Amino acid sequence: MEEKSSSAVSVDQITVGKDLLELLSSGMYLDPLTIFREYVQNSCDSIEEAVKKGALNSNDEGRVSISINPIDRTVTIKDNGIGIGSISFLKTLLSFGNSGKKETDARGFRGIGRLAGLAYCQELVFHSKTKEEDTVNVLTWDCRKLKSLLVDPKIKSGLADIVSQATKSEKFKATSETDKHFFKVEMKKILRIKNDVLLNASLIEQYLSQVAPVHFSDDFKFKEQIRSHLNKYCNLQEHNIFIGENKVLRRFRNHFEFSTKVTDYFTEFEEIKVVDNDENLLAVGFLLHHSYYGAINRTADIAGLRARSGNIQIGTNVLFLDLYPEQRFNAWTIGEIHVLSDKLVPNGRRDDFEKSNQYYNFLNYVSLITKRVSDICRQKSLQRNQEKVFDFSKIKSQRKDESAKNIIKEVKKSIKDEKKLTLIKTVIYDELSKY
Repeated sequence: MEEKSSSAVSVDQITVGKDLLELLSSGMYLDPLTIFREYVQNSCDSIEEAVKKGALNSNDEGRVSISINPIDRTVTIKDNGIGIGSISFLKTLLSFGNSGKKETDARGFRGIGRLAGLAYCQELVFHSKTKEEDTVNVLTWDCRKLKSLLVDPKIKSGLADIVSQATKSEKFKATSETDKHFFKVEMKKILRIKNDVLLNASLIEQYLSQVAPVHFSDDFKFKEQIRSHLNKYCNLQEHNIFIGENKVLRRFRNHFEFSTKVTDYFTEFEEIKVVDNDENLLAVGFLLHHSYYGAINRTADIAGLRARSGNIQIGTNVLFLDLYPEQRFNAWTIGEIHVLSDKLVPNGRRDDFEKSNQYYNFLNYVSLITKRVSDICRQKSLQRNQEKVFDFSKIKSQRKDESAKNIIKEVKKSIKDEKKLTLIKTVIYDELSKY
């Protein structure tokens, strides 16, 4: 029998190639609008950290401002969060997959979200300042150079060398006009992608109004009930996010366009809970009931049972589509599930949760909700069909009565005998009743 020996692999034998950076940027985020979610998510985490450390009194003082300059093809995302100090600025921004947010309440914890913009602009610039310092730190990525280094097969450099060649750092003294604390992302010379979606303020607002942790509209009648219900179990963080001067708000209003011709209204708010067999609360949420006419117009941007974690949407409105006995009923549904369990972790792309036994069990419990919603949809549909049959029968009865009267009117012109007329009336009504 041969003797076997084993030893730890030497660090010198491990190589991290440059292609990893491409996977973490352009290969990671397929939908261009995702970059706004990633940067807004980081801004919200920073604002909440500023509240915890006393730099801000509450989220209400926080602000995320998105500026779009279509002429210069530049997008700026700036927040008044805690900022990153000089000592940790470069270490934080040039650390990949090694976020300091792990085991905290922060939403982003993989340390890759800040790379999202690399694939979509020619230059990516980060600026930051803390309350305690009078220095503004700047890190600039030359995205064109980065891409040329990544695609050139002759360049065999590792990840660290590529990053060093594609970036530069600067510092400058803060002026009296500089904010006390902030973080700013600038994407310069935005690439023209999908009808220039990254410079389309309307589409960006439409996207963020669905996925970001923004406020409900003031006139939405169920906003306080939703907040009250969710805040019993989690701290529902809401933030002030602006695109130019327009504040981004959730899509819910008291009415919505069911179709181009029909307007529907919310009639009832229902609390929902996702509880496992051991009575552990996995998630809470709500359903907004309405007329259930059918599949809701996609342009309303509210259809589907959706999932949120940290008040950020995970995936799209079809995340739970396969849990419906009839998939079409997902488009009839309006509701949200806010995940509470720390065993249910969003994946790197945030388009789903990490697959695990806990997640599959979670789906089984959610299927109880989708089944009940499907029952409501069927019941409403059946009720409408019965009403249509009833209305049709009523119309038929009215028309038969009118026909009988018209026939008798004509008969009276020729027959004057009342007994014969009575007999004829009886025959006419008996015959029409057969149809």
